[in-house]
Amino acid sequence: MDPPSAGPLRFAMVTDTHASPVRAAAAEHLRRVYAAIARRAPDFVLHCGDITDTGLPCEYDLYQRAVPAALHGRIRHVPGNHDVRWDRTAKGLYHERFGPAPYAFDAAGVHFIGFDLTQPLLESGHCGRDGLRWLERDLARLPAATPVLVFQHFPVGAGHDDVDDRAALLDLLADHGVRGILAGHIHREEVIRSHGLTQVTLLAVVNGPVYYWAEQASAGDGRPVLEICRVTVAADGTQARSPAADIPLFGDGHGGHRARVGRVRGPRLRWRIRLAGSVRGGIAVAGAAASGSAETGGAVSGTAVVAASTGGEVAAFRPGNSRASVLWRARVGPVYRGPAVDAAGRTVFVPSADQHLYALEAGTGLVRWRFDAGAPVLSAPALARAGPDREYVVFSAGPALFAVDAGTGRLAWSVPGRGFSAGRAVCDGQRVYTAAADGYARAHDVRTGQEAWSREMAAGDAHHVALYSGWDNVVALGGGAVIVAAVSGSRALEAASGALRWTFGDGAMYPPAVVLGDGTALLASEHGIVSRVRLADGSIVWRTSLGARVQNAGLAVAGDQAWVVPECGGLIGVRLADGLEQASVRFTPANVYSAPAVVDGALIVGDQDGFVYGIGLPLPNARTEDRSEKMILNIGDPESGVRLVAAVDGNQVGGERLDLAAVAQAARVDPAHPGDLGGQGLHHVGGVPVVAEHQDILVDGLDLRIQQQDRRNVMERGHHPAVREYLGGLLGRAALRDGQRVGAVAVEAQRVHAVHHDLADQFRGEHRQQVTVAFIGDRGDDQARLAGGVGVGQAAHAVPDLPGDGGRPVVVAGADNHRVPGHREPAGQAASLLPGTAEDG
Repeated sequence: MDPPSAGPLRFAMVTDTHASPVRAAAAEHLRRVYAAIARRAPDFVLHCGDITDTGLPCEYDLYQRAVPAALHGRIRHVPGNHDVRWDRTAKGLYHERFGPAPYAFDAAGVHFIGFDLTQPLLESGHCGRDGLRWLERDLARLPAATPVLVFQHFPVGAGHDDVDDRAALLDLLADHGVRGILAGHIHREEVIRSHGLTQVTLLAVVNGPVYYWAEQASAGDGRPVLEICRVTVAADGTQARSPAADIPLFGDGHGGHRARVGRVRGPRLRWRIRLAGSVRGGIAVAGAAASGSAETGGAVSGTAVVAASTGGEVAAFRPGNSRASVLWRARVGPVYRGPAVDAAGRTVFVPSADQHLYALEAGTGLVRWRFDAGAPVLSAPALARAGPDREYVVFSAGPALFAVDAGTGRLAWSVPGRGFSAGRAVCDGQRVYTAAADGYARAHDVRTGQEAWSREMAAGDAHHVALYSGWDNVVALGGGAVIVAAVSGSRALEAASGALRWTFGDGAMYPPAVVLGDGTALLASEHGIVSRVRLADGSIVWRTSLGARVQNAGLAVAGDQAWVVPECGGLIGVRLADGLEQASVRFTPANVYSAPAVVDGALIVGDQDGFVYGIGLPLPNARTEDRSEKMILNIGDPESGVRLVAAVDGNQVGGERLDLAAVAQAARVDPAHPGDLGGQGLHHVGGVPVVAEHQDILVDGLDLRIQQQDRRNVMERGHHPAVREYLGGLLGRAALRDGQRVGAVAVEAQRVHAVHHDLADQFRGEHRQQVTVAFIGDRGDDQARLAGGVGVGQAAHAVPDLPGDGGRPVVVAGADNHRVPGHREPAGQAASLLPGTAEDG
């Protein structure tokens, strides 16, 4: 056998081996492929994830036995979603076998990065702030012109949307001129080139004995290129090669990538705060009954909301109409499921992957007790009343079910070997009802843990049961029935006996079922189909398809509407009476898996970027817009309240001159010229869309500094019905090419918002676009730094009054208003002029 090459770079690539005892053909493919690779003595081998089928120890054992001795220590792995989604150790088993990820190494002058986008308990990927920071630090230390290749499980861009913050990843790779991405996941070969970046996705070994071979060569002009071939291995070991792709190891990188946030109808963002990591678990609410004094044992006064994150941060805050006051923050291990609160509102129970369940004082965040479960606590805790003066916390860790005294943290009972669960139990005062990865739903006596009944939900081999059982089910209870679900369907079981009452074809395992108080329940499938069914017999009251994927966030009910939270970061209102869609909003570009709570007319929910949002819901029975009737108001009409003024000079956007066709008339601004564009539709003036609140604004991903100078203020009137009617007509809908001037039209506002909270996340464009946004201030050209590295220049002089509606004064920030981090807010400057960017901490 030849030794590893000391010359040009030579390496192999594989992906999606899906090692499993029940996949005999895949095991043979893997053995054949690795034997063929070993005979070629590569410098190393890259594995792009889905090493195993379900992340079980026996599958890792099978995989590692297939690796020949010649390749020991020379295979570089990254995990795939199949390795971590059903893993009860929260990636602990992968790290034990293959070490930490992400990581980097160098070979023959090329820098390789093994990037981990996977998330415990989830199918989709996410970089997160920590991942992006690690990547930026790693890339920043490299000498200029170093060729970089990233290998990871998920492909990104070009229609691949498994990673919600892919735009931030692509922009970071662009900034550092990364040459290529090597990926798996989709089980097909695909080559995508975009402005210097080449992404190659590989065929899966599980489907055939195939691998890829890469060698460094020279292009026609002598510059280095990586030549990649697909290699198929026959049963006798014969290898057939076919060219697959070339990746240039030179160049200046690639261009920006678009990330869009959609239109807004109905609900409105009130506030947001940010936690470390992602907010994956649901939102817990501590009620207003307790006084919060020392005598009440640390209960919180009033209503408090508690959220926890994968970064191990737990925060309690009091929501308001325009801001949220943080009461306390605490640190535990990573949290993947939502906390719970006891009936008295005194204690918050937080599950953690550090193998503990924490009991924190609701009023202070201090630790009352913590219980060592001996395995990561990846389920959501549930409170179970075991008598008039006894309350238990019920949760799963590893394959065991635990009941712990809520007051003392002492173990009441446990059930070993029941099967892994990431869901949540429910209790009716007599029995605790659960579902788990062993394929069964069970009832246990709440006082002793003794099994009362069991019902099989998934059958077949261990592989099928692990994937399609109710391992992530949030059990619901109502009308004497227990609603349990697996991937393939839902069932209502008699609470007393476990006897089958009815079945329902749509699986409601990921989105939890919601039992209403009238003998019906709402079931949402992961494919976005919402049904209202009768608990008595499972008959359908109504059924509607929302056209959006719904995962663990599910839905919440407020008044006469259900609010569904799709995975894509939206909010859709559905009328309970008939299932008619009423309103929708896209409040974040990140994916959402956090089950929401409704508090004081606001829906509170967390996202993958670590933000917790308070979204104001329409008042009950309030009339929503009928999309079939459009109000058309013209500029200059008395009803519109909008007048235009002459064009303003002296504005700069990224060094390019910006022509304002019209701006809102404000105090001390010259009146409009008689020839200006009065009488035109509010939604469109002089061929240019109106800039209104909450609209999409897209610019080139590489040109992130936006300045507004010389006392110019762009205002908005998002509450105006005519502006709301034309939310689609924004600059982002008409991509502007390099060198074009932008004529921006702005309407005057009753309330001024300088930058909407989504704005920083929306500055991505396939074409270069230039938009000016300004906010009222009095501090020259100080730069406010927003997420994503977007700078927004401050207007030079404050405007004390707004025109229209009697010249309402600008609201002055209170002493406790949250500020933009790093800003020097002058006296009288309203931090709320930056809604959404102003965050706690």
